[in-house]
Amino acid sequence: MEGMAAEKWFQLGFHAEYPEDKIRCYSRVLEVEKDSLIWDNEAIALVWTNKGIAHSDLTEYQEAIRCFDHALELDGNNPDIWYNRGIVYS
Repeated sequence: MEGMAAEKWFQLGFHAEYPEDKIRCYSRVLEVEKDSLIWDNEAIALVWTNKGIAHSDLTEYQEAIRCFDHALELDGNNPDIWYNRGIVYS
């Protein structure tokens, strides 16, 4: 699985059943080199958001907030990110 493209890691994370697997896959997306035409700030913010949701599912709330904060730095007007961040505080 080494050398896989960011798109494939994203797909694996999206379809993974367990939050731990989602986190692992989304972390790889953030680590590997990405095509800048596909992976703009909005797309990378989605990865951070999905990773935050997975951390939240594991009750790892501080890490979830950190992920949502990264997402907001990239796409601060996205209401979905704000919503998911707010869920952690509820």
